[in-house]
Amino acid sequence: MTKTKTLSKVELAAALHASRKAVQKHLGRAGAPAADESGRYRLQEVRRYIEGARRRPASDSVKLTKARLRRVTAAAVAIETSNRVRSGELLEAAAVHFQVARAGQIMRDALMGMGATLAPRLEGKPAAQVRVMVDDAVRRVLRDAAALLDTMSPTP
Repeated sequence: MTKTKTLSKVELAAALHASRKAVQKHLGRAGAPAADESGRYRLQEVRRYIEGARRRPASDSVKLTKARLRRVTAAAVAIETSNRVRSGELLEAAAVHFQVARAGQIMRDALMGMGATLAPRLEGKPAAQVRVMVDDAVRRVLRDAAALLDTMSPTP
């Protein structure tokens, strides 16, 4: 059995045409070839490991860093959203939908009942006066609806 030649880190750097720092970096990673009892490395094992490292996609540490960044970003967004809800800058969508539907229902009911309340008052009036009275009634309904919506929204 032939004995495989082993090299120190300095000798590895020269043999691989790399800096000592680059060799040290690769050998410090998980899964890198281990040194023998005398602290020396087999050139072929180190070469295969480094070539394989170049072909691998982003390392687990990069993936982990990206995952942590996503988690921290999501937490920051959640805190920001909570602060904006608490300050009244943001409203719950369900509450807004309920309030708008309620205001629409009130406005619809007022407009639908307008004919019954206006008809007796409009009888025998000239067309110009009828138009003014109808316009005033519609404006009153819209003003009341706007006032209702104003009471529903938080004050800035």
